[in-house]
Order: sequence, then C-alpha cells, then structure tokens
Amino acid sequence: MSADGATKWQYNHNGELVITGDNTTVNNTGKTIVDGKGATGTEIAGNNAVVNQDGELDVSGGGHGIDITGDSATVDNKGGMTVTDPDSIGIQIDGDKAVVNKDGDSAISNGGTGTQVNGDEATVNNNGSTTVDGKDSTGTEINGDKAIVNNDGDSTILDGGTGTRITGDDATANNSGNTTVDGQGSTGTEIAGNNAVVNQDGTLDVSGGGHGIDITGDSATVDNKGGMTVTDPDSIGIQIDGDKAVVNNDGDNAISNGGTGTQVNGDEATVNNNGSTTVDGKDSTGTEINGDKAIVNNDGDSTILDGGHRNPHYG
Repeated sequence: MSADGATKWQYNHNGELVITGDNTTVNNTGKTIVDGKGATGTEIAGNNAVVNQDGELDVSGGGHGIDITGDSATVDNKGGMTVTDPDSIGIQIDGDKAVVNKDGDSAISNGGTGTQVNGDEATVNNNGSTTVDGKDSTGTEINGDKAIVNNDGDSTILDGGTGTRITGDDATANNSGNTTVDGQGSTGTEIAGNNAVVNQDGTLDVSGGGHGIDITGDSATVDNKGGMTVTDPDSIGIQIDGDKAVVNNDGDNAISNGGTGTQVNGDEATVNNNGSTTVDGKDSTGTEINGDKAIVNNDGDSTILDGGHRNPHYG
C-alpha cells in the first residue's frame, strides 16, 4: 500500500482500515472475504485512488468489497468476484471519471451488485465472463452521464437479474461477448436516458420472457451485428421506449414461440433489417413499432411461418 504524504489512515467502528487522501494505491494480492452490513474490504476517500485486486473478492450479507469516494478512481480486478445478497456490492465508486477493469470472472446473485459507479464519465470494462442470477441482482450499475460499458466477456443473465444498468444520458454499451438472457424480468443491457448507443457484436439469446436490450429515452441507437435468437412469450430482443430510435439489425434473427425481435414504442422510429429474419409461430413478431412516422427497411430475406408476423405497425 502506498500513498502521498497527505494520506491519513484510521480504523472505523468495525475495526476496518479507512484511507483518507489523494493518490492512494492499494494492492490486494490475497483473497478478500467481506460479510455483513457495514463491512468493507478496502475503503478510500480521495481522488486518483488505485486498487489492484489480484486475489479473489467474496462479498455477502450486505457488505462492500471495495468502496471509493473521489474522482478519477481506477480499480483493476483480475481475481474475479462473487457477490451475493441484497445491498452487497463488489466495487462501489462515488465520483466522476472512474475506470473499472474486471478481467476475472464474476458471479452475482440473490440481489447483489457487482460494480456500482455513481458519477459521470465512468468506464467499466468487463473482460471476464459474468453470471447474474436472481431478482434485483445486477452485474454493472452506473448512475451518471456519458458512461461507457464494454462487455467483452460472455454474459449470462437469469431469473430477474440485469447484466448492465445505466441511468444517464449519452451512455454507450459495447457488447462484444455473447449475451444469454433467460427468465421474466431478466435484462441483458438496460439504459434509461437520451442518446443511448448499444453495439451488440456478440450473439444475443433471449428466452423465458427476458429482454436482451431495453432502452428508455429519445434518440437511441442499437447496432446489432451479432444476430439474435428470441423465443417464448414476453421475450424481446431489443425494446426501445422513446422517439427517434434507430435499430440496425445486420445479423441474422430467429424469432419463435411468441417472442418479439425488435419493439419500438415511440414516434419517428427507423428499423433496418439487413440480415435474414425467420419468424415462426403464433404471436411471434420480427419488428413491432407503436408510433407515428415509422420506417422499416427489410433488405434481408424474411421467412414467416405458422402465424408469425414480420412488421406489425400500430401508428
């Protein structure tokens, strides 16, 4: 552990070390286990903090693994983490311009949160695989404008969990890894804010009533190059609630058993279906738009089977 001369060390009421001061570095090479409300593994108050978490991080019972208050913080998590139970958070940063690099695998369950950043211009790079299981469980949560989340590792979202949740304008989510979403209330990427951009380069597989990409806000753009498979009632690959949305489906899409590929609720939407689309089964829908002045360009081949619908539009 290193810091500048202005840094102060003290112990909180739980007997845990708290570091106050700018330009602090903490290197955690051993395994860290945090359990219980108010318990924290590493706590720093100051700007330009750096935490290198090479050992495993195991958080439960409402504890926090890493807690930083200050701008321009960096966390490199190579050891992976397991976070379970409500109010448990693996990494929490309150401050602008935070950077979190997660190279290890993450398992989030039972209402826990893997990474939470409260501040503008945050960047989170999820390079390892992520599994999020259970209602109110969240892999990455950002509350702030101009957030960037890069999901290069594969993500599996189950039983009401959320992979990435961003609240704020001008957010970008780049999903290069494959995303699997299963179960009612489950969402792969969720953004609430205007001017959101989602680049889905990995495959998107949605079933059991889950949502692959869910955006609430105007002027959203989704570029889906990886293709998607959507099956079962209430399952939606891409849903946007807002005006002036643009969706580009360049990959191949297979929609079946009552699922919906793309749904836009708002005016002046444009959907470009450049890849091939197969829609199979009653109540299955390729593209659905509810709003005025919609444009749908079906440049790819479409195969509609057994009561499916290609482009219902309710203006």
